Amino acid sequence: PHPSFSGPVRLRRCIVPSSGFYICRLQGTGKHPCFLRLAEDEVFALAVICDHWEGKQVDVSESVAIITTTANELMQPIHDRMPVILEEEDVSAWIAPTTKLEKALAMLKPCSSTRMMTYPVSSLVNSTRHDGPECVAKVDETVPDQF
Repeated sequence: PHPSFSGPVRLRRCIVPSSGFYICRLQGTGKHPCFLRLAEDEVFALAVICDHWEGKQVDVSESVAIITTTANELMQPIHDRMPVILEEEDVSAWIAPTTKLEKALAMLKPCSSTRMMTYPVSSLVNSTRHDGPECVAKVDETVPDQF
């Protein structure tokens, strides 16, 4: 990992439970939001690191970063990177402080595209003011008002 991430990857690994994530697909002249999730609609763990920074004037900053990896076959037409979705059997080892760096790094790989699915969603997801089931509802791409 990049030197600024080596400490957190070695010592401060955590997870974020998720049911899916949004990403915008470039199409024509616009960006169209998509929702990606596991095909079985199960909750999964995103690989995350956290860190604690102290500034010169005693400013303290906490940071969290979702780790990304190269895109799998499903994601490649949409984006070249994707969040690391940990295998269920790797979650305990990822967060265990005794897990060696080499083993942790081996977990940072793309999720199999056969386990995932994607579909278009409304542009409501482009604003934090919207938070509800309509944000993950599949829309018809041929109806422009839905974007």
